[in-house]
Amino acid sequence: MKRKLYSLFLLLLAIPLFNACDNGFADTEIFDSPPIMSFESPGALFLDGTDIIINLTDGANEGVSRSPLQTFSYKLLENDSITVVEEATVSVSGLSAQVKRPFTSDLVVNNFYWLISTATDTKGNFTRDVRRFQVRQNFDLVGLIGSATPGGWGADTPMTRNSANPALWEIETVTLTANEAKFRANGGWAINWGASAFPSGTGTQDGPNIPIAEAGVYKVSINIISGNYSFVKK
Repeated sequence: MKRKLYSLFLLLLAIPLFNACDNGFADTEIFDSPPIMSFESPGALFLDGTDIIINLTDGANEGVSRSPLQTFSYKLLENDSITVVEEATVSVSGLSAQVKRPFTSDLVVNNFYWLISTATDTKGNFTRDVRRFQVRQNFDLVGLIGSATPGGWGADTPMTRNSANPALWEIETVTLTANEAKFRANGGWAINWGASAFPSGTGTQDGPNIPIAEAGVYKVSINIISGNYSFVKK
């Protein structure tokens, strides 16, 4: 008899616990949490004319509680100013979402801006992010040129913009000789990248010619924001 009463007592204790945990994934004040924002762009530097990309999640443990996303909004301010250059609100839904959109304002290359972003969920929770970034110039063409390249110093070997990363330009296959090369934009010398390091390094404006130490077939890439480049021999 005592064993039966003890078992019944344990069962009665367990009922409130089951009710608290088995909430059909509905939010409770105890477990509710705000959205999480993860920025792909902008970082410290932003390429003019490209998209801002922010990944949102509900911020909660799905096994306990979750709140559907509701909105993403932002304000863009000029550096050291309270002047709002642009603002927008985007409706989002579900447990995860990606916001990918361009700024509609004309940003000034090399200027700094503040981006204030806010994500909300259906329970009124919110997360705010404040970041400062500098705008960098974008280009229609980026090429590799030099005595090591097929066109010599007279013609660029054109590069292709990476579809996933607009700052990254690549040549999948190019035959190079053991000479010199540089990167440049829009077929002129106003913007160019060079350095003394090979097979990888960080190119700078009007830097030295890159010494191609060994002839061969290479995959070549450069990030026009950071200046980081690589020559990978195939």
